[in-house]
Amino acid sequence: VFDLAAHPLFVQAMARGILLVFNIHALYRLAIAADVKFGNPERRNNPIAGGYLLLITAAQFHLPFYLSRMLPNVFALILVIHGYADWLAGRSRRAAAWLVAATTIFRCDVLILLFTVGLTMLIRREMEIAQAIKTGISAGIISLVLTVPTDSILWGRWLWPEGEVLFFNTVENKSSEWGTSPWYWYATSALPKAMLLTSLLVPLSVIRIPEIIKTWAIQQNEKNTAGGYNYFDARVVPFVLPVICFVGLYSKLPHKEMRFIFPALPMFNLSAALGLARLHNAAFPVAKKDKQTSNKQGSGHKRVFFYSALFLFICGLGCVSVTFIGSCIFVAVSARNYPGGEALAKLQHHFEVKAANDEEMRVYIDVASAMSGVSLFGQRAVSVGNGRVKFVKAGYEEEHTALDSSSRLRSYTHLLSEEDDIKGFNVIGVARGNPRIDVRRLQIATSGAIFIHERK
Repeated sequence: VFDLAAHPLFVQAMARGILLVFNIHALYRLAIAADVKFGNPERRNNPIAGGYLLLITAAQFHLPFYLSRMLPNVFALILVIHGYADWLAGRSRRAAAWLVAATTIFRCDVLILLFTVGLTMLIRREMEIAQAIKTGISAGIISLVLTVPTDSILWGRWLWPEGEVLFFNTVENKSSEWGTSPWYWYATSALPKAMLLTSLLVPLSVIRIPEIIKTWAIQQNEKNTAGGYNYFDARVVPFVLPVICFVGLYSKLPHKEMRFIFPALPMFNLSAALGLARLHNAAFPVAKKDKQTSNKQGSGHKRVFFYSALFLFICGLGCVSVTFIGSCIFVAVSARNYPGGEALAKLQHHFEVKAANDEEMRVYIDVASAMSGVSLFGQRAVSVGNGRVKFVKAGYEEEHTALDSSSRLRSYTHLLSEEDDIKGFNVIGVARGNPRIDVRRLQIATSGAIFIHERK
């Protein structure tokens, strides 16, 4: 019989694989909903928008990188994407229920998105106020019934985790203790880094650039300069504008991280996909009226429109391609950004080759190590291989300890720390990290990040 408890790293991989499947399923639902909502009726058997949504998402770095990571942001993202899919499908009450559940169970900050999306639903009369209140209360109660008993058992005391986080961030206003960024950081750094060149496709979901070129070609051919053509497509605006407002309101919180705006990325990617789909439809028209209109044009103007549309589409694919290349570079850099996990693996190897004795080995893990790859699964793997190893992890929580005295230091046999010189200990190994791209040498440079100490 295969003992899962004896293979914690396999359990971790399996858990992450299951989480990835749930996220992919949610994205697939959103892609289908996008095809139904925004698809070209002439391309029912050849969905464009949904396919490009999945392609753009896969070409980026941050969402695929995080989709299997066991963070509350990722769990909440699953529910948010399902909410988006139901919203596009016209099931507003169900969409609101998804967002309420995400807020109550996984991430209280989704409350901001719930506010902007919910307000949009009310303004557009997709829900009545009474329906919104009923949906919020019922979904909130069900979510609390699910989360409070479960998390109370896991934490060993009665609590509502997201309620405590909300209190910490709002009433106590302590989120800035984790670092602060300027109010414009999401707009000028996080979103451009998350989307790279695919962000250039977002305006095309609203501005009909190919149609503008086509209209000009027809007018030039027919010597007609009459206006009146609608150059804007506002179909996606009611869905994207609440997400923009979500990012704007969230920008007021001093502490900022990329993962905090994950709920916004699927909708921005949908907008980019619609922009690329617009270029595709212009470059490869299938509607009969487009072909007939095209045949009526003079050959010169016809060629201008055809080559312009094809050029724009190639540029759109180029944006996706360059984004994918950039994502590959991000992957190479990020692979070297987990020195804590590498240090733990080196320490495990040290224990395996070290002569066995009956001494209990107590390992202290500092905050930098814990934040760069030392997981509970990894600690469990070391303990399974050597039952004499005990771990103590530092952290923000009160129950975690810190190296604040020499007497406490002496109680540990080994340390994983970002400090390279600790009195009474020898450095027996170094895990390199802090990766950066060395442009001159065209390589990824690293430096000593986590040091493995052994008591003298």
